[in-house]
Amino acid sequence: MNPCTIFMSDMHLCADTPDLNALFFRKLEEWAGKIDALYLLGDIFDVWVGDDDDAPIFLEIQQKMKAFAEQTPLFVMRGNRDFLIGKKFAANTGAKILDDDPCLIHCYGTPLILSHGDIFCTDDVAYQQFRRKSRSWLWQFLARMKSLEKRRRLAEEMRDVSKNKKSQAVQYEIANVTEKGLNDAQNKFSGSLKKPANIIHGHTHRPAIHTHSFQNQEYRRFVLPDWYDDKGGCLIVWQDGEIDHATL
Repeated sequence: MNPCTIFMSDMHLCADTPDLNALFFRKLEEWAGKIDALYLLGDIFDVWVGDDDDAPIFLEIQQKMKAFAEQTPLFVMRGNRDFLIGKKFAANTGAKILDDDPCLIHCYGTPLILSHGDIFCTDDVAYQQFRRKSRSWLWQFLARMKSLEKRRRLAEEMRDVSKNKKSQAVQYEIANVTEKGLNDAQNKFSGSLKKPANIIHGHTHRPAIHTHSFQNQEYRRFVLPDWYDDKGGCLIVWQDGEIDHATL
């Protein structure tokens, strides 16, 4: 395989997705030692209630990630479904956690802004308020104090609420990224860049390539595909600068 770096998000793996889990495992085995790095930009899991979750499928996923990370750099960013990923998960998987969202990396010399993507959905005011609260140290500390079973029940309730909201047309529209959200990300890094960086993110489940303008300069936004119906996808950044969506 030619030198490349691969980006994925929104796999939503769990015990109820055996085919997607198997696909993820196959790709880890196929790519181990053969690509330059793998970035998982959030919502790896359908829900992650804490690093102490001992569900067999989660333990197996961490073992597979650990085997991969022993051969290839592995980076993980938290999403809206797995923001409770912590230090024990990092130790179990060998992954480097990207604590900042958005963050700036240089891939083969080219700057890229990475994000899960939910932070860009600024029209969803209620969600942004919850996002800020749930990322605080105190909120997460109190959440982890609850029993594992109670956290699982709460996560299931929150997931049901999320599904109901997504079925509403208005909610679907405000759950997309905004120019304000994107401009905030570009402003964050503009002091260290000569021109706006391309953005890679997931979350919206609307894979596409968009062109935007920031300070009269164009850049591209690559939206990662979500995994469903036993199919997955990724974004491949090649060493020569080419960028491709790929179906897995």
